[in-house]
Amino acid sequence: MGESRRSTDPRPNVFPKRVLVVDDNPHFLLALRIALETHGYAVCGEAADGVATIEQAKDLKPDLVLLDLAMPRLNGMETAAVLKNLMPRLPIVMLTFHDDQIKAVPASAFGIKAVISKTDGMSKLIECLDGLVGREVPPVNFASKEKPSETAD
Repeated sequence: MGESRRSTDPRPNVFPKRVLVVDDNPHFLLALRIALETHGYAVCGEAADGVATIEQAKDLKPDLVLLDLAMPRLNGMETAAVLKNLMPRLPIVMLTFHDDQIKAVPASAFGIKAVISKTDGMSKLIECLDGLVGREVPPVNFASKEKPSETAD
């Protein structure tokens, strides 16, 4: 957790970052959209398979791509390899339930900057994305902001 990530973003000072989200589960796509937009990212497109992802990435030119592994038409690894050739500076984050399978494969060879397990939760994903785009987010202070009362005894 103490590791630092270097930004791979070609436009580091431009926010909100535009994200293409890819998953064949429409309910998970909605959850991703809500989490990303809540944390200041702009979802510029959604796709449910690898072929649609490649077409949308060419058209939309997102700042980063969140990519599922298990998808129809082209799986996440195949899609990442094509995107790496078309858009070599595009950061790709693989988001999957099958992270144990990906760790055995050199994901960076496919242009994948990070692999996040869906079971790790959205906070881990947002932390990863913030690191990739070089965004410094101040910690949230959940302590009460009320001042102690100043009453005379």
